[in-house]
Amino acid sequence: MANLIEVPVFADVVNQKLNRALKIVTLSTDYTTEVGDITLMGTEAHFPKLNRVVNMAKVTTNGTELTAGTVSLADTVAPITMYAGNAVIYDRDVAAVKGSLIDRMAEQFADECAVVMDDALTATIRSETTKKSALASATAVTETELYNAYALFGDSVNVSDFAGIAISSHLLPSFYAMPSFVDATKTVTMAGNGIVQDNVIGYWLGIPVILDNSLYNTTTKEAQVVFVKKGALGHIMQKQPTIEPERQATFLRTAIVASEMFATKVMDTDGIVLCSKTIA
Repeated sequence: MANLIEVPVFADVVNQKLNRALKIVTLSTDYTTEVGDITLMGTEAHFPKLNRVVNMAKVTTNGTELTAGTVSLADTVAPITMYAGNAVIYDRDVAAVKGSLIDRMAEQFADECAVVMDDALTATIRSETTKKSALASATAVTETELYNAYALFGDSVNVSDFAGIAISSHLLPSFYAMPSFVDATKTVTMAGNGIVQDNVIGYWLGIPVILDNSLYNTTTKEAQVVFVKKGALGHIMQKQPTIEPERQATFLRTAIVASEMFATKVMDTDGIVLCSKTIA
C-alpha cells in the first residue's frame, strides 16, 4: 500500500471535479494564467487591471493637435487565502473498494474546496461592492426589485455583457412565481426556465441565473441576489492543489493532506449590483 495514490493523478481529478462544483466563482474571471505562481506570492496576490484611458475620443478641430491618453496598469491587491483538508485511509478499506475510494475522496475534497472558494468570493462581493439595491423581504425577491437593480447599470445592459445573476436557493419560489421567468407567453421568457442544470435555474432577460447558498447571509438571515458583468470579478487559484500523502505503516494506513491557495477581488465596481434587505 506504499503507493496508495499517484499525486499528479489525484491532483488532476481534484481540479476536474472542482471546476464542476464551483458556483458563483464561475461568474468570475480567472487570472491564474496571467500572473505568477500564487504559491510564491506570500500573503498578497496582485491582479492586473487596466486603468481607464481618458482622451481616447473627442471632437476634432482643424489645426488642433490631439491630446494623447496614457495607458497604465493599476496594482490591484487581494489577500491570499489557504485552505486544507486531510483524511486517513486504512489498507483494508482500500482493498475492499479499490480505486473508487480515492476517486470519491477527490470529489469530496473538491466539493469542500468549492464551498470555501464560493464563500470567499461572496464575502469579497459584500465588502467591496458599491452598487446596492434594497429588497423588502429577507427571504423573497419581486420582479420589480430585480428591475430596480437592473436599472442601476443605466444604458449598459447588453445581455452579452453579463456573466450572470447568482441567487440564494431561498429565492427559488420567488423566481418560479415571476411572469418574466416562467410565463411562456412573454417574449423575454426562455424555454426550460425553472429546470436546474449545472446550478443554472434558467435565464432572466437572457441572463443566466445560478444557485449559490453562499448568498444566504447567516449573520442577517437574509437571502441575496447579485448581478455580475463579465470581468467585474477576478480570482487567482493555485494551478494544481498540493497533495501530500504520508504513509503510517504501523497503523496500516495512509494519511492524505490536500491544500490549495486562492485570492478574490472586485475588479470593476460598476459591473456588480448586490441586492439585499439590509444594505450598508
